[in-house]
Amino acid sequence: MNLTSQETITILYVTLGYSDKEIGQKMKIHYATVRTYLSRVLLKLAAKNRAHAALKYVCAMTPEVYFKQIKELNEAL
Repeated sequence: MNLTSQETITILYVTLGYSDKEIGQKMKIHYATVRTYLSRVLLKLAAKNRAHAALKYVCAMTPEVYFKQIKELNEAL
């Protein structure tokens, strides 16, 4: 997929249903920066919107890998 670490964190939060503003608060960045990361993710995944990107991201890996990433994300908080 070739996503940066920030883009990966952003799309993981999207898969969990967070808004841009909520993601920005979690990542301690401005929500406009979140939108920039999400725009890059949409391009890299050739997705039409954030829901499509989230679906493509989750489908591109095994459930074990996805849940491991979610666990690591929660532990980092």
